[in-house]
Amino acid sequence: MIWFARLLSFSVGFLSLSQEILWVRLMSFATGGLPQTFGFVLGSFLIGIAFGAVAGRRFCERSADLVHVGGIVLVIAGLVDLALPWVAVQALALPAPTHLIGLAALIAASAFLKSILFPIAHHLGTVASGDKVGVSVSRVYFANILGSTMGPLVTGMVLLQAFSLEATFVAVGLLTAAVGLACLVRRHQPLKLLLPAAPVAAAAVFALQFPVVTTLIQRDSSENGPVNFVLQNRHGILHTRASVVGGDWVYGGNTYDGRVNTDLLVDSNGIRRVYLLAALHPSPDRILQIGLGSGSWMGVLAGFPSMDALDVLEINPGYSQLIDRYPEVRAAATAPGVRLIWDDGRKWLAEQENARFDLIVVNTTFYWRAYTTMLLSREFMELARHRLADGGIYAFNSTGSPDAYATARAVFPHVYAFDTFVVASNRELSLDFATAARRLARVRLPHGRHVNVDDPRVTAKIASMVAKFRPYEATSADAQVITDENLLTEYRHGTRLRWWD
Repeated sequence: MIWFARLLSFSVGFLSLSQEILWVRLMSFATGGLPQTFGFVLGSFLIGIAFGAVAGRRFCERSADLVHVGGIVLVIAGLVDLALPWVAVQALALPAPTHLIGLAALIAASAFLKSILFPIAHHLGTVASGDKVGVSVSRVYFANILGSTMGPLVTGMVLLQAFSLEATFVAVGLLTAAVGLACLVRRHQPLKLLLPAAPVAAAAVFALQFPVVTTLIQRDSSENGPVNFVLQNRHGILHTRASVVGGDWVYGGNTYDGRVNTDLLVDSNGIRRVYLLAALHPSPDRILQIGLGSGSWMGVLAGFPSMDALDVLEINPGYSQLIDRYPEVRAAATAPGVRLIWDDGRKWLAEQENARFDLIVVNTTFYWRAYTTMLLSREFMELARHRLADGGIYAFNSTGSPDAYATARAVFPHVYAFDTFVVASNRELSLDFATAARRLARVRLPHGRHVNVDDPRVTAKIASMVAKFRPYEATSADAQVITDENLLTEYRHGTRLRWWD
């Protein structure tokens, strides 16, 4: 019984923390990556654990057959886990603040049921008297810690890489019910286990049929066309939506990540910002792009006439399958000098102590999303500045954050604004129509042709770009410098999980 109690403690820790990982993935996808999501899930989870421990203690005081009780509780927990994705999606459709209250209750309930087993495992695995009481308690506790450590690693690194979010929810639910059945088998004949096993199997079949991710996608931005590609891996969830004009829409973590378009005239994705860099720098030889997105930025940068090496950093290798679907950007990935690197952009750049780039371009996501500080902080911009060659240019998408502009101004002596695009350098930059047209005429588009500066529509576009490029002027007196410590852009001005509409 002692070893069984330790295995039970390990299993409960493994399954509980695995469930938490899945909740964070689900909630992050539903909210588009709000940084408050993790705290919301963790807080709800801890409330459930606290109440579950109280309930477990009462079972220990009142029940003579704790193995039987534990088995019943875990079978019920498994059934609840299998139903959670479906119920959670329904809760997310409720009006505020009901949806947050409902989700907090669901998360707490899933933690509550499993945590009932923690006191029970201690009761079963602890020597009641003698000099080994402390040792036996610590061993049960250690088993739980080991399971709690292994759960996120196995689920986050292995299961979510091999299976979808829906399938992983089902796997955790089935494992929870299986541990419950293992408890019951110690007290009952195997044939009697068919009664609790039947509803578990039926719930698993239903849960596997319910498309959690697709349902959440279809509720958001349905006007952008039907979903035509979904990819899930341990790094996140990518999907695209079809578009008749302007190129397909690309989403990372259920948040807009760009459109597949490299045409300056179409410009549905603000691709003019990348063309602007060709007009600003006379001959960028070595270019670094952080953030692949739709691949459109890479498609244009690969056509810069002086480009000798283009390193494109992306943390999620799933984007390679996405860009393979679109010939105009797929060709750029295999062009001479282009190298796709699947790594964390900031970590990789910090390791390149001797590298110098003429252009560093950061395809930044929305400033309010979790971890965006890693690419908008003063510390990162100082790192980028040290990696620029003489006369180099650093450019990134501010997505409208006044703090991002203020941070760039605190690091670089010369900062310019172009729509929501920030262009910074150690040297003064200037732009005129004649220079811009001459340099853009040399850019080779993905289909092989050059920018046709004789087209009146193109010349009008270039004139508009020149007119909009200007030195940065503070637009908000409240703007502050973003640092790695203050997470300013995510928590001060960012979107919040609110209890109201």
